[in-house]
Amino acid sequence: MRVVFAIVGALALAACMTPSQKQEAAAKKVEASTKAIASTNAAVAKVGAAYVKATEHALNLDPEPNRFTGAAKLTIGRASLSLDSAGVVPDSADVLALRRMVDGLLSTNAALRVESTNTLRKFDAALAASESRESALRSQLSTLQGKLDAVNAENASLADSWSRLVSIFKWSLWIIAGVFVLRILGGVLPPPYNSPFHIVDAVAGGVGRIVMGLLPKAREAAGVVTRGAHDLTEDTLRRVVSSVEAFKMKNPEAYESDLKPLLGRKLDPDKNDAEIRRLKT
Repeated sequence: MRVVFAIVGALALAACMTPSQKQEAAAKKVEASTKAIASTNAAVAKVGAAYVKATEHALNLDPEPNRFTGAAKLTIGRASLSLDSAGVVPDSADVLALRRMVDGLLSTNAALRVESTNTLRKFDAALAASESRESALRSQLSTLQGKLDAVNAENASLADSWSRLVSIFKWSLWIIAGVFVLRILGGVLPPPYNSPFHIVDAVAGGVGRIVMGLLPKAREAAGVVTRGAHDLTEDTLRRVVSSVEAFKMKNPEAYESDLKPLLGRKLDPDKNDAEIRRLKT
């Protein structure tokens, strides 16, 4: 259960991380893996430098040097100087161990030769382990670098999306400000000078008609009616009002006794239409 909770917690924590935190975490893992590879390589290089010192020691022990050993000593000496200049300084313990190994291999004592052979095998095993570790670290680094590249690509995509959103927001503000200015100018200037500034109304109306045409149910959902339906309703209402007014003028007594009480009961008192208020009075 603890393992399950730990996994769930790690996943939740990863989901809550910001893009920059994800990038930083992935970059730290890549950096740690790179440092581990560099450290392994440095350790191997130091062992190599110790071998150079041991080889130089072996050449110096030659009782009958010749031109071949002289050339070898010359090149080995230059190699040792180059390693020192590059800062690859072997550990003293390794240098002493390898020198004793050389002495043992050259000894006539069988036990010392066996001990030196074991020392050589020990260094060979350590070198093989270092190479294996380096290979594993490089494989890990490749995986981590792939994850870092994926995070960087995701962050770049998010940055592009955010940039587009900001750009859209800015353009929207400019458009809203432009519409606001046009509406002010359209309301201040007298006709016909204000006609060009009503282009926004014409465009909005055209877009609305297109939407209503493509989505017939949108008009019903929005609670709007067509211009024709509005005109018909308004004309009908005015006809009814005119008829009531004519009846009121023609027969005021019947209007006061019969029609006016009926209008007062039937008409919605919450309506603020001027014509209805006029009828009720």
